[in-house]
Amino acid sequence: MLNKRNGDPIKPFSIRVLHLILVVSLFLLVFVFYDGDKIHRFLGYAPLLVFALRSLWALIDKNKKSLKSLSSFPILANLTHFSIWFFVLLAGLSGHMMTIDRFWGEDWVENFHDYSVKALMLLTVIHLTGVFYDSFRKKRPTWRYIFY
Repeated sequence: MLNKRNGDPIKPFSIRVLHLILVVSLFLLVFVFYDGDKIHRFLGYAPLLVFALRSLWALIDKNKKSLKSLSSFPILANLTHFSIWFFVLLAGLSGHMMTIDRFWGEDWVENFHDYSVKALMLLTVIHLTGVFYDSFRKKRPTWRYIFY
């Protein structure tokens, strides 16, 4: 159910959980478990799973409540959100490609994966900057909405 808090849409609990899983898995993949680690290769599928579940949620949501809140965001925020999802998909698929015999050891696949992850990190910084700017500008705790 898409409720409102102070005039702002509240994401359903399942969407907030998926967001948290995405955040934690990307943080661990980028800053804790390095390329080539077995856990990095295994955990690398978590963002793809979140992408699949979030896409499935949007498709089967009869009232499209999971997508209605997009209209409340500025166009640049929506562009950032879709770009983040795009690069999550690119990073995940290129990471998977590195495990396939056909692409094993190919420099272009590794470079593509690295650039996708770097773009994703840049978009994450832009996203966080926008969240904190919105919190400051509208005097609301936007950054805390993911937790409650």
